[in-house]
Order: sequence, then structure tokens, then C-alpha cells
Amino acid sequence: MKEEYIRELERLINLARPVLDSETIAGVMHYFGCAEYEMAFEGLVLDLIKAKRTPPVFDFASWRKLAVEFGLDRESVFDGNFWPKFLDWGER
Repeated sequence: MKEEYIRELERLINLARPVLDSETIAGVMHYFGCAEYEMAFEGLVLDLIKAKRTPPVFDFASWRKLAVEFGLDRESVFDGNFWPKFLDWGER
């Protein structure tokens, strides 16, 4: 995994901190700490979708690029419908 993608994921997690509770962020950070970056990203997005929120600073192009780099446009772990949900959430 390229270091730039890991740094970008960490940046996006930090952007989401104001809109998610600490327990939710702790779950995301668990996967991040285990180097399960795809799972951390997918979980973060699913939590944001569930909360019907976006981070205060939100550039969907950055999120989409990282999702594609993690292969979540082709396969996901937690939700088989992740990609259409992700697109719907980000493009709203």
C-alpha cells in the first residue's frame, strides 16, 4: 500500500472526527491500526452514511479517488452495495 494513500486516509478520518462519536472513530482506527486500510475506509464511509453526514470540509473527488485505489468500486467487505451507496452519499 502506498504511503500517500495511508496518509490521505488518515486525513479523511481526522476530517470526519467532528461529525462522528468517539466510539465510531475508535472502530475505524482499529482497522487503520491493523493496516486494514480498505476496511477502515469502508467502515468510515458506512458510518457517515448511517449518520447522514459529511465532514465539515468535504471534497468528494478525494474520497472517490481513495475508494478506487482501495478497490472498493469492485469489491467491499462490509456491504455488498457499498459502491452505489457511496456514490449516492457523495454526490448528494
